Amino acid sequence: MSWHYQLVRHTEPDDQVWYAVHKNYYRSDSYTVEPVSIKSDDKEDIKWMLQAMLGDIERHGVKDYE
Repeated sequence: MSWHYQLVRHTEPDDQVWYAVHKNYYRSDSYTVEPVSIKSDDKEDIKWMLQAMLGDIERHGVKDYE
């Protein structure tokens, strides 16, 4: 796999903090600008995405948005 899900901490100019899941790409160690959405026409796809996200968050932790 050339990417993984990454939990990213966003900090607003007013110091408000929020978290979102992005895709992180190994080759460039960069992640998507927009968080990923969880949508599908198949409930098994949704379950797979959620399980993959949880596993990747455990493996890769949290990164600060840059």
